[in-house]
Amino acid sequence: MLFDLGVRAEPSRYVPVLQKHIKSRSPIKHRPSALDSLLSAGLGADDINAIAISHVHWDHHGDPEDFRNSTFLLGPGATRVLSDGLPGTGNHSVFDPNLYQTNKVLEFEPLPEAPTTSSSCCSSEIDPHHITGTTGKNSEILSNGYSNSNGGKAEAQSSAWGPLGPFPHTLDLLGDGSIYVISAPGHLPGHINLLCRVSPVKWIYLGGDTFHDRRMLTGEKWITTYPDESGSGRTCCIHIDKEAAQKSLLRVSELIKAAEKEDYVIEPVVAHDVVWWNENQHRLLPNTL
Repeated sequence: MLFDLGVRAEPSRYVPVLQKHIKSRSPIKHRPSALDSLLSAGLGADDINAIAISHVHWDHHGDPEDFRNSTFLLGPGATRVLSDGLPGTGNHSVFDPNLYQTNKVLEFEPLPEAPTTSSSCCSSEIDPHHITGTTGKNSEILSNGYSNSNGGKAEAQSSAWGPLGPFPHTLDLLGDGSIYVISAPGHLPGHINLLCRVSPVKWIYLGGDTFHDRRMLTGEKWITTYPDESGSGRTCCIHIDKEAAQKSLLRVSELIKAAEKEDYVIEPVVAHDVVWWNENQHRLLPNTL
């Protein structure tokens, strides 16, 4: 299973409007691609049964066509973003409606109203040895040959979202407490994270674009705004919903602090944390986190 695919292997694989946007963000390193990295570790596309995509921005969805036999897992509302786009003039509001045309796509069901959450991430509700939360009957998504959609048309996955620690909407993906899908709203509709157990006392929190600098977890930095590039006079934010993004960020921080009090480790790994990237080159494939 993979989480996010990064940027496409070649700029020409993007739709024209995104190619123009990418040029304005130079330099961007397109290689190695996700598939390149797998091949260098002795793996291939057919070894990947499922790929969870944090959100459908161009620098996260990568090359779905390289993984035609994998099931893509999307957060609720992600396929509508692809088909309808978002209001606004920025290129971050432009998407490829045919992105998953040749792929098997599973979109998690819409979120219910937020339930009451636990204040401790390692309380009886969230036992680090075997986290008990909302069980998703989804173990088959990691089985060979699983198909839940036809020709890129997403079908809603029947599952029940439930609370886990500070997060109101989570899903025990495999039903064994090893991987949790976390709804982390704010950045883009359908934005999801993964909480993955890697040892009896350690978890990796794959945060997508929940935050972009680890100092945001400590309050040293915070979510900023900027003037609209079109000159409209509007104030913009990298998150579609700044208030919701702030709440998601604070929940991650709360989770980490609560774990530390009980001698458990939750390591956050997000897409744009350059400091983490530079410090952890020795842990990349073929090594592990």
